[in-house]
Amino acid sequence: MVDVSRDYGRLIKSAIKVSVILAVILTAAKAAVWLFSGSETMLASLADSVMDGLGAGITFFAVRYSLNPPDGEHNYGHGKAEAVAGLFQAFTVGFTVVLVIWHSIEKLVQPEALTHTAWALVVTGISMLLEAGVILYQGKIIRLTGSAAVKADNIHIRADFLFNCGVLLSLTMVNFTGIVRFDSVFAIILGLLILVGAFRIGLVSVNMLLDRNLPERITEGILRTALDTCGVLSVHGLRTRQAGKVRFVQMHLVMDGGVSLADAHRISDQVEQRIKEAYPGTDVIIHAEPMNNAAQEEADERSTFGG
Repeated sequence: MVDVSRDYGRLIKSAIKVSVILAVILTAAKAAVWLFSGSETMLASLADSVMDGLGAGITFFAVRYSLNPPDGEHNYGHGKAEAVAGLFQAFTVGFTVVLVIWHSIEKLVQPEALTHTAWALVVTGISMLLEAGVILYQGKIIRLTGSAAVKADNIHIRADFLFNCGVLLSLTMVNFTGIVRFDSVFAIILGLLILVGAFRIGLVSVNMLLDRNLPERITEGILRTALDTCGVLSVHGLRTRQAGKVRFVQMHLVMDGGVSLADAHRISDQVEQRIKEAYPGTDVIIHAEPMNNAAQEEADERSTFGG
């Protein structure tokens, strides 16, 4: 059985390595076919594969950096390097696709005959098979780790798979109808779809950089775990975020005013341990306070945040 907290680095590096290898293979094959066929849709697909390789390469090194432990200058670790890599992927994909769409519009106005479309169809079919395998493999790792970097890369490959579906359709239409403009039209449509994927990649990364709360199901689970611990009367001031593989949780535990300092510390340790068991890779900070101070602190919080 995989120990995610221990094997996190190995899993996500494996997922990104597979993506890099896939991108190199597909870039070489698509470049050769585009040179022979002149297909605009194939050019768009080639550009996407180039960006896949560049993004995956940068993500791989960013992930390696993000796995470094906390140091004197980075007390919370380096996990946000994953989000920076994802944001870079979003930018490069978006910029490249805009150029491809512009080029396709020019070819739509002045179309040119396509050649060697059979080879283009064969390469596209093989590309889709390889991409499907990587998508499934990365999906398994995402379910285990929740890595933002692998999520971004997986969205990118899914977009490329969709793009290749369009390549197959457009080249088939050109072969059957002889209307070359189908190729440029599909390139433009697929380019717009990939822009949507780039936006999603960027959104995942921005949410991590801006310290968005953990998903509601996790925050509710953390809250229930704390409240179910003997000695905890209530919880407030719960704050959560994530950077790379590490979840950060801060909370105030309200206890009976007669509890000794030693018992308060013991109860806090129990809550921390239970949260870490339920959600491995979580850094927990707890402030314990007596019941008579809790009401005033909650009122102060409401005042600070406008009600």
